[in-house]
Amino acid sequence: MSRLFALLVLAVLCLAPAVAPAAEPAPEKAIKEHLDLRYAPGGADRHLLDVFQPEGATNAPVLVVVHGGWWMIGDKNFSGLYRRFGQNLARQGLITVMVNYRLSPWVKHPTHTQDAAKAFAWVRQNISKYGGDAEQLVLCGHSAGGHIACLLGTDPTLLDEADRKVLRGVIGISGVYRIPDEAEFVKMAEEGLNSFLRAGAPKGGATVPLTTLPGFSKAATTLNPFRFVFPEDREVRTQASPVTHARNQNLPPFLLLHAEDDLPRLPEQAEEFGKALKEAKNSAEVMQIKERNHDNILFWAYDRDDPVTQAVLKFVEKHARR
Repeated sequence: MSRLFALLVLAVLCLAPAVAPAAEPAPEKAIKEHLDLRYAPGGADRHLLDVFQPEGATNAPVLVVVHGGWWMIGDKNFSGLYRRFGQNLARQGLITVMVNYRLSPWVKHPTHTQDAAKAFAWVRQNISKYGGDAEQLVLCGHSAGGHIACLLGTDPTLLDEADRKVLRGVIGISGVYRIPDEAEFVKMAEEGLNSFLRAGAPKGGATVPLTTLPGFSKAATTLNPFRFVFPEDREVRTQASPVTHARNQNLPPFLLLHAEDDLPRLPEQAEEFGKALKEAKNSAEVMQIKERNHDNILFWAYDRDDPVTQAVLKFVEKHARR
């Protein structure tokens, strides 16, 4: 009996599929940097972009990244923080393009989005020179750049038809998907200041009704950054909001990342935007990144193992690799 049992065990072991050892990750690639390439005439240094090219790239998918900064500050480098993000993704084999655009208050919406559209068109027309596949482009943006990228991906009037055809996906990282009016911004400011006060108060501290304090609403309205970026007209702000266009049909897939400790209302906006996309039968995934805030959700994405890096690479692998 014991001999029969041993033979049965041996047979099972022989028939069972072998468990392969975990595959080693591919080695990171050396990269070439092509800096300050002009994508449109004029605009001084605001119509420039950088291309980070993995050495040996051939028909590689391309990620076009729009920087943040409240539409008013920052650039494609930003003291190396955005550049480091682009370098990281290029080391993983993804051609990454970092884009500048003109800033407010010198210009107002829709100039920022129009500049990014010009940059995207330049990439489609020129990226094959750098080993990229011009038919496999993904847009990505952080903060204000998330707004710009997602507006380009949802409003069909902003990209030429040839550009829309090669847009395989859009990634918003802590983006703004609904442009608030003055009253909503005052509420956002109240939530943000209360969050800051609670962080330094004993656990369970009460929320202060800041809007009842003399001068708070007026001060918040005066300092409202959206006033310097978008016209006050409500309809213009509505049309400038990606969520307004989320119910258009046949949009590219979306990945919406937000931080656990993000700016007020942005996680809710991501959920609202993702829900609207799904209701229109568009593909959308909303993901919270733990232990991150509005800034370091992207600025800490500088190596292969970072959760944002992994989410971006998986999204591109799924939607933009042939």
